[in-house]
Amino acid sequence: MLTVRDIAELPGLELGVAAGGAGLENPIRWVHVSELPDPTPWLEGGELLITTGLGVGELSRPQRDYVRRLADHGLAGLAFGVGFGWAEPPEALVAEAARLDFPVVTVPYEVPFIALTKAVSAQLANEQLTRVERALAVHERLAEGVLESRGVPALLAILGDHVGCSLALLDEGGRVVGERHATQLEECEHVLELPVVADGEIATLRAGKPRGELGEYDRLVLHHGQTALAFELSRRHAVSAAELRLAGDLLEDLEHDRLDEREIARRVAAFGLDPQQPYAALLAVAADEAADDLRTTVARELDLRGARYLSAARRDRAAFLVATEREE
Repeated sequence: MLTVRDIAELPGLELGVAAGGAGLENPIRWVHVSELPDPTPWLEGGELLITTGLGVGELSRPQRDYVRRLADHGLAGLAFGVGFGWAEPPEALVAEAARLDFPVVTVPYEVPFIALTKAVSAQLANEQLTRVERALAVHERLAEGVLESRGVPALLAILGDHVGCSLALLDEGGRVVGERHATQLEECEHVLELPVVADGEIATLRAGKPRGELGEYDRLVLHHGQTALAFELSRRHAVSAAELRLAGDLLEDLEHDRLDEREIARRVAAFGLDPQQPYAALLAVAADEAADDLRTTVARELDLRGARYLSAARRDRAAFLVATEREE
């Protein structure tokens, strides 16, 4: 982040600080030259304004009003060229800037404004390039995480490590799919919410910092994360659909007693379950809702209890094979 202090301390420009030392950490988004009494209608905020003072007025009140308008509009600071109409910035302007902690730096007569604008532009360009390079490095890590099927928690960890924020991914019903220090989101004054669209379903990525807002780089990284999470959720949906079909086949074979113990153990283990674990069979019959919706409802309750299970929906019913506690 380029600040007024960074520009004030650039070698070769010999800039001085006339007022507002407490505001030297203000970030600079751009640089602009104007001699208008009120340039703010043409500014967005965050600019370092360069002037020779032609528009500040001859009297104390308009000079104070001038600097107050700049500060209220969110400008980063004022670079005042001396040796043209003013040997030094006007006292009233300096006093008001000091009261507002609005930085005013002096530009010597020998330093052309083009030299200052080039210096600021070069610094901003270098900073932007650095941001993009860092964000691309994060993008590569996220892509690796998706390709290696590391899952939502790993992707959120990558984002959290680089942005330094708390994160939560919520499904359409507001349920937590994954999180990283999500409890701290309640303490964040500014929370960013990004839609994560996968297979027609819209999840929400929530991100925030306990202190301060998310910056431009943070948002750039989070947008990369938004895309990576969408791919991961789509992959999970595809895997889940395949697993549901295979689970349905297994449960149907068990129901009709088509498998010997060895085959049961092999196919149960293929789902990451312990073949030696005792299991209970659960059959839920759909009444007013479809079998898929019924399976989702029961599965959600089992997830809340931390249960390990297989499930499938067939016709008007949902079947489950749920791991139970071993008897001592």
